[in-house]
Amino acid sequence: MSALNDFYENSKFEFTELELDEMENEFLEIVSNKFKNTSEVDFDCDEGNSEDTFWLTQMKINVSSYEIIVRGDNDGIPVIDIVHDSNILGVYYPKNISEFLNYINELNIK
Repeated sequence: MSALNDFYENSKFEFTELELDEMENEFLEIVSNKFKNTSEVDFDCDEGNSEDTFWLTQMKINVSSYEIIVRGDNDGIPVIDIVHDSNILGVYYPKNISEFLNYINELNIK
């Protein structure tokens, strides 16, 4: 199971560095396959429960003047935000990687 899928299906927020690298590559590949002009992935992480783990607070990629942000909401549920000019245009709660992929594929960002 991929780290990104584990995040959505199991609301897992604590990852090793290797899992974060896997998640970053998967997120970048999914978004860059759909859109041109994508940035690198930015992570915000806190220390995890051990020295080998990190707590993911948010993962973000820029697409033109939009931001696609993967994070947990206040209840610890994984969410995707679509932001343009500091305005949240949409919030989506995929339950698994398939719903995440469908949502990204349905986005119409120019």
